[in-house]
Amino acid sequence: MAHIGQLIEFSSSAFPPCKEDEEELVNHETMHGYALARYVADRLPAHGFELAGMVGEDWGWWCAIKNEGYTLAYGCSGDRGEDFILHVTPDKPQIRRWFKKVDVADRVEGLLQAIFAILAQSGKATRGPAWSG
Repeated sequence: MAHIGQLIEFSSSAFPPCKEDEEELVNHETMHGYALARYVADRLPAHGFELAGMVGEDWGWWCAIKNEGYTLAYGCSGDRGEDFILHVTPDKPQIRRWFKKVDVADRVEGLLQAIFAILAQSGKATRGPAWSG
């Protein structure tokens, strides 16, 4: 559970803004990440995760993962340049459901490790991936 709550930083010129997919973002002139979010989503099934859907937010892209019992998702945002930040929700090893604690550590850590591996094996990085936070 070494990386729960951490961000993954990644730099690449291979995932430029996608005008037709990102116009719905409030900050589409300065924020992007659809191409990288989609790249990760397309490779997650090989790691045992399946995308349930993607939604543009004012900070980037929210990518929900099919998961039973609680919300599991990753977020991907990039600035005008080539720098991206990815995060996973939940961001702690336990969550509360009704009046009990639910241990989510293994599934969350698995998603973090899958994303990190996808980025590390992409061959598209100019920097990273690296853990931060």
